[in-house]
Amino acid sequence: MHTSSPRPTLRNLAIFCLVVLSAGWLGYGLDQALQNPPDQSLGLLLWLVLPTLTLIVLRTFAGDGWQDFGWWPGWARNAPWYLLSALIYPHSALLVLGLGVALELVTVNGAVTIVWATAAGAALIPSFIKNIFEEFAWRGHLAPKVHSLGLPEFAGHLLVGAVWWAWHIPYWFFYIDRTLVQATTPASLAVFIFIALVNLLAASLVYGEIRLLTHSVWPAVLLHTVGNALVDQLVVTQAVEIASGMAWLAAPGHLSVLTALVFTALGLALRAYRRRSLAAQPAARAI
Repeated sequence: MHTSSPRPTLRNLAIFCLVVLSAGWLGYGLDQALQNPPDQSLGLLLWLVLPTLTLIVLRTFAGDGWQDFGWWPGWARNAPWYLLSALIYPHSALLVLGLGVALELVTVNGAVTIVWATAAGAALIPSFIKNIFEEFAWRGHLAPKVHSLGLPEFAGHLLVGAVWWAWHIPYWFFYIDRTLVQATTPASLAVFIFIALVNLLAASLVYGEIRLLTHSVWPAVLLHTVGNALVDQLVVTQAVEIASGMAWLAAPGHLSVLTALVFTALGLALRAYRRRSLAAQPAARAI
């Protein structure tokens, strides 16, 4: 495993976390000061790009370096993992929705299938661009730096997931479409945010294990892009309708308990596979 001097790494991790966890709140303050309408939000842009700008400074000028960033896609070596990354969200959504239909909690609205497909296709490129910034921050920068401290991988995944979740909080307060929240849970925004915590911790296991298996940030970009473009649109376009009060259990995407359980199981399976692979190849290259 790549290791670095713990003192500057800890210092830079503290700086990174402080900046990125302030980004959304600073962005909201900027929008309030400029009186920007939601469709012209500089604050939302600041929230998205400030983590990447911060890691560029830390890796270029503050000693973090770029050796462990995971720039190289490794297309040939990682081809199975790219395929898996493209399939995880569609298949997890099908599993969750299948369970929801079986429990009579979910209705699939076939009449808007074309609307959903059109919206998902239109979202692919914007989602890809957005997730370059997001995954460069979390799986490109934060994950390898956390693991370089020698923490158990499981704890490292949860730590990255907790920061990832906390970074989202101002977005959920100030920028998310409230109709999406209402479609997801009839409960308060606080309950929505708690469900998101459970789901992002579970998702961080999957993202983190794929990062360790591939030594590249790009499978995570693909994974995140497919999830945002395809699965999130299921609720937005009302391609699926969930029984009143039950979205917390059976909604697709990172919005429900069933999704959290699916991602937890997948993350643990990937971890077991990686550990078996390392045991068989003790000289395998670390992250």
